[in-house]
Amino acid sequence: LVREYLPEREKEILEKPSPHEQMACFASHFEDRYLPLHPSFKDGMCEDDYYELLREVPIIVMGFGWEDYHELDSARLGVQLMSYLFESPLQEYDGGERVALVDGFAPEYQHEAQRVPTNGITLDAAFHILKGKKWLGLRNWAQYIYMSTGNWFLDTDQEMRYSGMQNDWDKESVEAMSKEWLQAITFYDKMMDFAGWLEDEKEGPARFKQAIDFILAHLEEEV
Repeated sequence: LVREYLPEREKEILEKPSPHEQMACFASHFEDRYLPLHPSFKDGMCEDDYYELLREVPIIVMGFGWEDYHELDSARLGVQLMSYLFESPLQEYDGGERVALVDGFAPEYQHEAQRVPTNGITLDAAFHILKGKKWLGLRNWAQYIYMSTGNWFLDTDQEMRYSGMQNDWDKESVEAMSKEWLQAITFYDKMMDFAGWLEDEKEGPARFKQAIDFILAHLEEEV
């Protein structure tokens, strides 16, 4: 692997005294050139043999799974606010959890949240309404929670990752994954930027109101 992916680092990596130190060094340089591997390798917390690294590319996935959805009450505020605007992607989602989520908002956000349609807006409505650069992060979030981004890293959660096919070490595949990872990060950063926009200490509630005003006005147009 070192000779194929990081030949100029061969001496530096292989001179490390133990397998886990070699893998940590490999993972660090691999991330710089391609994409990050599982943190256990870079942090030197993996087993002191090469099996886990050699059997497949130990990549990270970012999908928003059912567990993430059920733990929204512990997520950052901007993520909670964005999620509340949309209909749950989970068929078995308990409406009571949605009520509990809004109950945890500060009063100024709660007041505006009461104007959102009971179950939130659908992904289809989000596609039609949230157009333009200003709303890109919010539209991305709708796609993200529905695992409909078209990006493998964003549409795959941990459960899917370990129950699906392995990602074999193949130079062409690694190059492709590296490009897709960069696209995933750009997509994800847009969502987090919008979350931060909603969380602003002074302007946040007014911005949440602005987003709801925009959505409701365009929902009426759709009707």
